[in-house]
Amino acid sequence: MKKIIIILTGILIVLFTIFFIVNFFRNNETGENPVENVEPTGIVIPTESITAGKLDVVAIDPQDDTQNIALDRTIEITFSRTFTQKEIEFFINPNTPRNAIIEGNKLLITPKNQWEPGVHYNFSVNFPDDRQKVRLYRFTTTGPTQEFLPDTQPEGLYEETLNEQKTDRPDIFVANNTPYESGTFSVRANFESKPPAHYYLIVTKKIADEEKVRQDVNLWLQQLDLSNEQIAGLDIRYE
Repeated sequence: MKKIIIILTGILIVLFTIFFIVNFFRNNETGENPVENVEPTGIVIPTESITAGKLDVVAIDPQDDTQNIALDRTIEITFSRTFTQKEIEFFINPNTPRNAIIEGNKLLITPKNQWEPGVHYNFSVNFPDDRQKVRLYRFTTTGPTQEFLPDTQPEGLYEETLNEQKTDRPDIFVANNTPYESGTFSVRANFESKPPAHYYLIVTKKIADEEKVRQDVNLWLQQLDLSNEQIAGLDIRYE
């Protein structure tokens, strides 16, 4: 009986080890993230606003939502410091074979063949050490506009990340949904580096009725599926 227990224990240990290794490499692989139908944020953080040693996107080239991108164009993402492959994840939809090269504090993304003509590409930069921080961008290639090409990745991955962000850091979640504009106000996000570091909203009124503007801002935040408690905790500044 002891021999059987020892054998079974050994088998379980081997299976657990294999499972751990497979998931480790799967989680650290730069793969595809289903980011279709998600609006880009265009957020880049000024270098002077980033705490020393922290990693974030400070520039992208071409700029967010640029049109008529050449089919062989390299996407250049500049970070606040040098980094390793394990510190960032690059996701793009539609899925296109590509090369990713790190040069200093830059990530260079080049299609192995070409980008598809006339396609809206959404791409994101994620940070394994901070799952609530997601940077979303978009570009459109030259040629007659097409619909999004199908993505074959598991559904729900990106939505799960956004839900976690909404729960844990609503300020980041809202910042990633700006800039936003309605008939009564426009809103943009900025970063406050002084402790406690956080994102705050700057609301510009389009009408003189400030109470109406505040109501509309609150309605917009509710439409983002934020609770009243989360809304009350946001730093909103009116100008």
